Amino acid sequence: MIRLLFKFVIWFIILFFLVGLAGETLHEWMIETFLDRNYDQKIDGSEKRFMVMVYMGLAGLLSLKLSQRWDLRCTWCGSRKLKVVTKKAQSAGYKHSNKDGSRDHRFNNNPELFVLFSEWKCKKCQATSACTHETGTSTSIYKKIISANLLVGGDGERTGKNY
Repeated sequence: MIRLLFKFVIWFIILFFLVGLAGETLHEWMIETFLDRNYDQKIDGSEKRFMVMVYMGLAGLLSLKLSQRWDLRCTWCGSRKLKVVTKKAQSAGYKHSNKDGSRDHRFNNNPELFVLFSEWKCKKCQATSACTHETGTSTSIYKKIISANLLVGGDGERTGKNY
């Protein structure tokens, strides 16, 4: 939720500056389109608040649409509407390790690395996919997906593929 709010604020700022960089023409078009008045007429406070609401609405739509995961899709039908079923983190060692795999104490910043395995179920076709995430210090399911394989087939004909 915090990540989505942060993206919303960033898109609001970007839109605000883009309208400023585009000059009066884009701002003029927005006023004439949304407020049904000429740009030369004076705008009162409620109309300014309305224009800010338009910017916020556009920023909200952009942040929701662009917050979608582009590296995750169903291996059966290719849909992006999936929900996580299970996740399992496995230790992959340390950033700096000894020959036997134990932690090297000579390094002060030597975090333990994890590989995350997750299973996702498609909301569209009910297929289950197993995904392997990037190695790192975090065990979050939002880490980039390296590979995905089909575990259980779904409804209909298969149009997606393993990746």
